[in-house]
Amino acid sequence: MKVFKVFFLTLTLLTSSISLSQQLEGENNTYTIEELRNIFQEFNEQVSLTYYRNDAYGEEIDTTRFTDEYNYILTDRTLLNSLWEGYMKESDPELKESYLRFYKELSTDIIWQNLRAYLDELYNLEASLEVYLDDTVIAYRDVGTEIYLSDDRNYRRELYEAIRPATLKYINPLLRTIVDEQRKLCRELGFADYDDYWQNVHSLNFDELSHITEQLLFETNTLFREMLEERVGETLKDLKIEDIKPYDRSQLFRIRGYDELFTKEKMLPTMKNFLLGLGINLENQKNIDIDFSDIPEKGARASTYIIRVPSDIRVLGKPSAGIDDYAALFHEMGHAQHYANTKEPRYEFHLLGDGGLSECYAFLFEEMLMDPL
Repeated sequence: MKVFKVFFLTLTLLTSSISLSQQLEGENNTYTIEELRNIFQEFNEQVSLTYYRNDAYGEEIDTTRFTDEYNYILTDRTLLNSLWEGYMKESDPELKESYLRFYKELSTDIIWQNLRAYLDELYNLEASLEVYLDDTVIAYRDVGTEIYLSDDRNYRRELYEAIRPATLKYINPLLRTIVDEQRKLCRELGFADYDDYWQNVHSLNFDELSHITEQLLFETNTLFREMLEERVGETLKDLKIEDIKPYDRSQLFRIRGYDELFTKEKMLPTMKNFLLGLGINLENQKNIDIDFSDIPEKGARASTYIIRVPSDIRVLGKPSAGIDDYAALFHEMGHAQHYANTKEPRYEFHLLGDGGLSECYAFLFEEMLMDPL
């Protein structure tokens, strides 16, 4: 009996090895799954570093520096078809999932590769634009935070009116171009539209989602109206709901009265002490880099960049006051801890696929701020 078990185990390993080394046909090359892992991981590393440097230091984005190097695979529709065929034919569940994840990734990259010039321009604009208000110069990316933190309605209105010309003249037309190009590229890939692409490739049923959200709105409309009126009375005492402007809305979500407890000086120490309570010493986690410098070029909100799992995880933050910014930092640390502690070595399983799991960790950390302990 033991002999048969060993025989069948050996046969299983051999057939698995043969399956894993199966060649995937591309336009000019053939690839194994292992080769795709290496190529896509290296590519993702360069993309992530580029956007990280833009967010951290305001460096200009020019993805052509490395995307041209990967153009042979980022535009390979023959490989895309091979991945789909592999997914449809493969019986091994893990390899089948590998094919599917790389299919989704490559289809997204084919679209992204054709949009990268527009996206580079968009990120560079957002990093370089400035808003002038009287004698004050404010970075475009910081205006939203300024509006959110201000109790002065006139100042909020002035900021909103100051940012509108740049948004309408530069940002919105570029966003429109990106959306139009996305739809065009999806049709070239054989889909009816961008929605059809997401529904078929990423399994998102927008019709079902629309039905659920419409039902939710219908069932909660009365309760929402009552709570909104109560919240407006608490935060915007001199206004009625119909008088609320875009620059007032963020005040409804701001938690007032606790800013003195959530100072910018305590922000990072609070995070470190929280982690120590979980048995995690952030100082010993050399694979997590935290940049907490306060420079105008940096993005206003905390963010996490996954350069390489699990060895290079980077968290950006700006020292700022208020529970909301604390919550954003805790949220991003949840992402960082997830990827920094991931043991799965295969690229498609530790980074590709549904991002819901990572969001669970992120929101768990964020909601810890509400825990009285």
